[in-house]
Amino acid sequence: MRLPRGLPGRAGQPVSLCGVFQVLGIERETEEHYYYNLVEVPGFADLKERVIFDWGKAAISWHQWLRPEVGKTVLEIQPKPFSQPFTDYLDFTLSFAELTQLVTSQSPRDEWCRMLSATAGVYLILDQSSGKQYIGSASGTEGIWGRWKDYVATRGHGGNVELVKLLAADAQHGRHFQFTVLMTLPKTMTRPEVIKREYLFMKKLGSRAHGLNQKASHEQ
Repeated sequence: MRLPRGLPGRAGQPVSLCGVFQVLGIERETEEHYYYNLVEVPGFADLKERVIFDWGKAAISWHQWLRPEVGKTVLEIQPKPFSQPFTDYLDFTLSFAELTQLVTSQSPRDEWCRMLSATAGVYLILDQSSGKQYIGSASGTEGIWGRWKDYVATRGHGGNVELVKLLAADAQHGRHFQFTVLMTLPKTMTRPEVIKREYLFMKKLGSRAHGLNQKASHEQ
């Protein structure tokens, strides 16, 4: 068992699962120790380092008897880590499912979080069911990462008017969304300057006339 990284204090001693093993017998013994022959039981690899449970008060004991009438309390099952490596801001697309997994599994120390938090920018959301596009921008202290977290928290719409309508008609419509970065910008750039770049991409890609950006009042 291992102590989980970054887990806040809890009652008892939290540990993470490092595997399930069958004891085949005693391999050798000394006056003070027994050495067991262990073989890992298949079928639990997906849960390694993700299942966190209460080891109990015997924190200094590396082993305990598992008694069915007592058992061990599972404190949480952590999300699967996001496996796709970050290579460059313009090298990737993320489905909404992938973005959700990314946001729920990353900590501030992890690369995707660090890199997307480090920059402002202009991004595109493609509705793969219709081909329509939404152009958005991100600034502020958390940059693109902070803005994209909003989409996960709102099941995909992020407060954008046309996306809200799609989610109102179909609560699972976010499954069709694909996210990508069009341009990175320094976080020192003012919000009006960032929006100016956003509007330029709206014009280039026609996302107001034919996409999911709300039309300006003079266009309606």
